[in-house]
Amino acid sequence: MSKFRLLLHISLVILLLTTSLLSLPTVLASAPVFEHEIKQQLTNKSMQKNDKWIVKWNKEVHSEFLETSHIINHIESLGIYVARPSEESQLTEWLDRWTSDPNVEYVHYSESVELLAAPNDEFYINQSYLKQIHAPEAWDIATTNTSITIAIVDTGIDLNHPDLKNNLVAGVNLINPGGMPQDDHGHGTSVAGVLAAIGNNSEGVAGLAWKAKIMPIKAIEADGQGNEDKLGQGIMYAVDNGAKIIVLSVGLHRYSPFLEEVSAYAESKGVLLISAVGNEGKAVKYPAAYPTVLAVGGVGTDNKVMLESNYGPEVDLVAPWKVYTTALGGGYEYKQGTSMGAPQVAGAAALVLSKYPGLKPFEVRNLLLQSAEDIEDKGWDPYAGYGLLRVDRALKDTYKADIFEPNDRSETAHRLPLDSMIVGILNKGSDQDWFYIDPPYKGSVELIFQFTGIATWEGVAITHYGSNQDAGTVYSSVEQGKIVIPISKSRSRVQIKFINPHTATIAQYKITTSFQIYQDDFEDNDRQYKAYTIGAGQQSLTGTFHQVNDQDWFSIQVASTGTLSASVFPDTVRMDVAIMLQKTGQKPYLVDRFAEGVEETINSYEVTPGRYYILVSNVISDEAYPVKGEYELELDFSPKLADPNEPNNKYYAATNMSFDVDYKGVFDTVADVDWFAFTLAQDSAVQMRLRDIPNNAVLLMTLSNQKQTQLQVNLNTLGESALSINRVLLKGTYYVKLGSNRAFQDTMYRFDVRAERLIAGFQDIKGHWAQKNITSLVNRSIINGYGDYTFRPNRSISRSEAIALIAQAFNLKDTSTTNFKDLTNKHWANSYIRQGVRAGIIAGYEDGTFRPDQAITRAEMTVMIAKAIKLRGTEGNTSFMDVSRNNWAAPFISEMKTKNYIAGYADGTFRPSGKATRAEYVTVLKGVLDR
Repeated sequence: MSKFRLLLHISLVILLLTTSLLSLPTVLASAPVFEHEIKQQLTNKSMQKNDKWIVKWNKEVHSEFLETSHIINHIESLGIYVARPSEESQLTEWLDRWTSDPNVEYVHYSESVELLAAPNDEFYINQSYLKQIHAPEAWDIATTNTSITIAIVDTGIDLNHPDLKNNLVAGVNLINPGGMPQDDHGHGTSVAGVLAAIGNNSEGVAGLAWKAKIMPIKAIEADGQGNEDKLGQGIMYAVDNGAKIIVLSVGLHRYSPFLEEVSAYAESKGVLLISAVGNEGKAVKYPAAYPTVLAVGGVGTDNKVMLESNYGPEVDLVAPWKVYTTALGGGYEYKQGTSMGAPQVAGAAALVLSKYPGLKPFEVRNLLLQSAEDIEDKGWDPYAGYGLLRVDRALKDTYKADIFEPNDRSETAHRLPLDSMIVGILNKGSDQDWFYIDPPYKGSVELIFQFTGIATWEGVAITHYGSNQDAGTVYSSVEQGKIVIPISKSRSRVQIKFINPHTATIAQYKITTSFQIYQDDFEDNDRQYKAYTIGAGQQSLTGTFHQVNDQDWFSIQVASTGTLSASVFPDTVRMDVAIMLQKTGQKPYLVDRFAEGVEETINSYEVTPGRYYILVSNVISDEAYPVKGEYELELDFSPKLADPNEPNNKYYAATNMSFDVDYKGVFDTVADVDWFAFTLAQDSAVQMRLRDIPNNAVLLMTLSNQKQTQLQVNLNTLGESALSINRVLLKGTYYVKLGSNRAFQDTMYRFDVRAERLIAGFQDIKGHWAQKNITSLVNRSIINGYGDYTFRPNRSISRSEAIALIAQAFNLKDTSTTNFKDLTNKHWANSYIRQGVRAGIIAGYEDGTFRPDQAITRAEMTVMIAKAIKLRGTEGNTSFMDVSRNNWAAPFISEMKTKNYIAGYADGTFRPSGKATRAEYVTVLKGVLDR
């Protein structure tokens, strides 16, 4: 199956500091190779006017290529052509032909570039950042460097700015060949002012280098857009025309082999590349992320790394985020972002080379790193790198060829940053250098060694220890200076030493590190027929893009009708994920709504039984290279359940219920309602329960009688999973209507009805030990319960309730004229109390109160009932161990016990001070009435 491509203008972005930029127009993203059906959906796009490709030839270019291509640029030293097919109609054939040619290393679409916007909402005094990096102290040593050329690849520079023009040398305009590299945007002019605005000239601002030779290279359009090939061409022009330092305030999320090759070319020619890391608070952008490029982040005035400053293993240094610098049109303005940090480091590098003109790029880098001010975690860290740029220290401190010493023991190992470059020294045979690696993921690390001072690689042994218990893997023959070490997601260590401990040579080495992400557990699944089958109940998978144009196919067997949601979450902006869902034999459904670093979701897709395929791919460009990161694929299948009670959406179609049986249902629409009916043969206490309510639904329960008169309505609050109506109902037929504020078919509610027959009109005495006694007094109209059909037999009985029962049981008539301070004529028991007082059964308290609501004790209960039946009490033993002869109620307790009106507890106690319950009182009262 041939490859196909869709074109994506991926944003390669200048780290601009203002917020008023126009964003890059969105163009359809190129996806990795899909199956035929998906290709039809993705390739419906013609080649645009300015589309072009970067073609890298390993050998001599094929004459057919020259004949069928429109050559836009030729970088002869790298074997690279920037070209497009000579006829637009030949695009697919042209791409297929040259991507498959064995002499072509890669065919790479030339991506678009644009300026990065960064917030500009704070203002500070002019050029306070210069003191932050101690520039005044550095200027005591050096202020200028006119012996080298510094190139700024950007939007050009204001060639007539009074604070810049005398520091400019001839440059180039790659946007409009033959034209002057005049800035028509403003960003390049701001960068130039930070680097080399003329100093000590009584006007404007001062750059880090007061006098310098700045080469303006215009590679970005007036609107902040450009192309990857122009950026690479700008770097090549600067290198080939004598620049020793190149400033790149540009950024690209995805890896570009072309830019990496150009960056390596600059390093090989003795040119130091300095680039800003980006302003999104995410992964470091390319080209700053290449090992040979010095990556610069940003700090605030408090020397804290800005949250917006991108971070990662590639960060080398940080510099002040906010500056005051030259502006387009001859003026000055505040700017901010890592874009303004890169020229500060470039200015420092220029001053270093003015003092040490013989230093190589890696040595300049080494000096800037070792002289940085540590501001975050001790030593290197992924946010600040080696620390804050200190121009004064770079010029004052003694250069150290090995900044990691002492690291000659495992315990003193120094961190080895990934995707970076370091320099060290083996100081004769006894020396050894230890480093540790803290990888963000499992995978492998490629170490490229360059040694000076020794004639052969075989004199050095590199040992990798995967853990403290690991015996170590020795790499004693480093083929072409490169080894690849497999690593887990845990700290490991690397030891470098001479094989012969008596070696008298001092060897300097340079290590370039490159991390490669691991191959996930689902490979090989790059084709639909190789799809990894997701097991039942498996809802989350972690995958990677470990190879060029990697794409991951998965399949899932759907057993029933329902909805399937699938989301893919990238953990890095270096991914622009897309997700596709396709049932066997049907058209695919592709989702790619958002840009880099944002999750994509297929939400509640209707599915039927059968096999479905899911494709996760990285569409950041048409050549999606391996990404240092992971994605999480989350699946959620919700079965579409059938309601067994339908149709019951009208009261006359209501489902007839049996008691204590669960009835399950769903709501297939918001308008759906479910009716149920039940019949009571006798008065009952009824409980209607609705359970298993989804946490995002509110259900309404309406109770009506046979005449459809509404009796009660209840609903749950959002998040509550249950709802009920509890009430006493007279015998008859009743209806319950259920409704929901949202449809759901992936889960079922449960509805049941329970009914308890009323005993003596009460719902709470069935099975109670005093049930018969309570029923007897109710039938005699001596006692009643509460309005909610309860008797509450275990509740304590109050003084007013107790005397009321006696008054009704013994038909007391005469009333007392005694008044109590806490008793009014309106009290429900007022007449009963006066009757009890008149009969000598009860009395008030010495303070003139009666305390009608006070609970009575078992002793008081016994005395009151005894007096009601005219007992006077007898002296003698009560037979209860806790009632002594001296107890005020002992005579009445003794006589009532003798007559078997009362009983105690099994332990021989009466507990006279215990509260008497309504059940106990009724039982004693019934006992005396039945005699």
